[in-house]
Amino acid sequence: MEAPVQNPVRARSPWAFVPILYFLQGIPYMLVQTVPGAFLTLMKVPVETIGHWTGLLGLPWTLKPLWSPVVDLVGRKRVWILATQILIVVGIAALSFAVTSSHFLTWTLIACAWIAFGSATHDIAADGFYLLALDRPQQAAFVGIRSASFRLAMIFVTGGIVYLAGWFEAGGDPVPRAWSRALVAAAIAYAVALICNAFLMPRPGSDGPVRRADKPPVVEALSTYFGQRRIVAVVAFILLYRFGESMLTAMARPFLLKPAAEGGMGLTARQFGVLYGTIGVLSLLVGGILGGIWISKRGLKRCLWPMVIAMHAPNLLFLWAAIAHPGKAFLATVIAVEQLGYGFGFAAYTVYLMQVSQGGRFATTHYAISTGLMGLAAMGAAYISGDIVAKLGFPWFFGIVCLASIPGMFTILFIPVKDEPAKIA
Repeated sequence: MEAPVQNPVRARSPWAFVPILYFLQGIPYMLVQTVPGAFLTLMKVPVETIGHWTGLLGLPWTLKPLWSPVVDLVGRKRVWILATQILIVVGIAALSFAVTSSHFLTWTLIACAWIAFGSATHDIAADGFYLLALDRPQQAAFVGIRSASFRLAMIFVTGGIVYLAGWFEAGGDPVPRAWSRALVAAAIAYAVALICNAFLMPRPGSDGPVRRADKPPVVEALSTYFGQRRIVAVVAFILLYRFGESMLTAMARPFLLKPAAEGGMGLTARQFGVLYGTIGVLSLLVGGILGGIWISKRGLKRCLWPMVIAMHAPNLLFLWAAIAHPGKAFLATVIAVEQLGYGFGFAAYTVYLMQVSQGGRFATTHYAISTGLMGLAAMGAAYISGDIVAKLGFPWFFGIVCLASIPGMFTILFIPVKDEPAKIA
């Protein structure tokens, strides 16, 4: 029987393994988001196509609840984590060859789909392992740390790999070769971190297959999840809370990289790596840590509304940037403030998903359902974002982003929220 709060691991501090585990979780996700968004923009692929594929590549994260019971019922989550990390290394290596192919669009998308499937399965196992290896107070307190580690992966990809690709390009490499060389570096770095992770992860005594029941596992997991109190409001909150932000995220890279004549900010790959991939992600990291600490001290119920406002209000700055086309210094401020607010508000979202997902035998599967619903909303938001930009332009698009944030805020009036003490140890 899986009991995430009964047998926490105390022999090894969460500081020893949570940061690297979630750093490795973030790299493949960011590669799948960044390569279509940045590389395909530089290869002059139409923005509508980028929006569609960015959305569709989110399918594995949306559909992962379908195979999450397998992770619960077969083997140990620690083994699943290491196996999927190996699959991800293979996928990144394949992606480095795909971008130089004569049919680069097709093979790039196939390689990204491979990485996305491996990453989604890794998410199931890693999040389940997190629920087993930490007690509930630690889970709430470390949500900022795991978020920060995930954001460091964003810096690694957008501030490191994208910048490295831009550096190779500035040195004379054509765009495909520059990206191929940068992705080789990413594969090597991921493999090294994988080896470190294998030694650092503990072995929780409760990490094992969930006991089989009379009902098929998928049926039991779904019935217990969707049988919760006020589940309609809960699902609406999960689907709508990040909808506007997901639209913005999908088009942020094209907006920043496209030339001014096409409504963009005209950044080079290296400038993008510094502004969005480093300054922006550092702000996101700080926001996530502060959000986790604040929740751990005051409880989610008292923090939720301020954190929601902090997440969505800065989207107005992107609307201003699309209209005013500010200089690099002002643009850096826009990115920093928006990402700081996003990281701060997303911490509340993550803690709430953990609250919704625990309390039954299938905590791992329940969390996969919650994040799958989150992925479904993000996929839909990304899919339509490119079409809106193509038809209306970036200023109208960012105005719609701001309006799309309102329904998710409205659902907070109806969801059940619990306060639980937290500690960092």
